[in-house]
Amino acid sequence: MNYHCSICFGLTDEDIICSKCDELYCYDCSSTSTIHNQIDYNCCYNCSDQTRRNKLTIEIIRDNKLNIILRDKNK
Repeated sequence: MNYHCSICFGLTDEDIICSKCDELYCYDCSSTSTIHNQIDYNCCYNCSDQTRRNKLTIEIIRDNKLNIILRDKNK
């Protein structure tokens, strides 16, 4: 089964879950918190109130969603 980031819709692992919103996220959408905060909880960048390192465009999100649809259709 494929797991998708709730922010960018890219592929991710099933165990990368935000401690605050309980949604899956990928490494690119993870927060850039300090070591102390990473030990306390894992957080996506939306919940950590931080800006994304590489801003997502509408085209990137659209392409990721289309990849999900095409991958599911080919099964």
